[in-house]
Formats: sequence, C-alpha cells, structure tokens
Amino acid sequence: MTLRLYALDSPGSPVAAFSKSRPDESTGRTQPAYLTILPRGQEILDMVIWGFCFLEKGRRAADNTYGNTYKVVGSV
Repeated sequence: MTLRLYALDSPGSPVAAFSKSRPDESTGRTQPAYLTILPRGQEILDMVIWGFCFLEKGRRAADNTYGNTYKVVGSV
C-alpha cells in the first residue's frame, strides 16, 4: 500500500509518497517501509511529515473494527 500526499495547486503530482514494508517473495526477507520526498516536498518537509501522521491516524481510525481491536475481558 502506498499513501501519497498532494499539494492543492498540483493535484496531478504528489509531493511525497509512503510505502509500507512488505515481504520480498524472491528472497523471503521483508523490505522496509520508506518515505519518498520529491523536490517540492523538501521545501515543506515539516508539513509533509505532519501530513503523513494525519493520514495514518485517519487510516487507523477507519480500520478500527471489532476484529482488529484488542480488548481485555475480565480485567479489574
């Protein structure tokens, strides 16, 4: 999965993209997650980082279903 961040004045080209870690089928190892920041994103690096934090928070909130929520039953 890749998350992309776009500027309002250029919706066709992202300023940054985040790629999740994933298994490499040819080697069996896991490729680490990485953040690609394009030249325009370098100018606003702090806003890019905050933007991805908000995107991830929203993604996790939308994914917060009963099946993946940890609940402690019978604890005091």
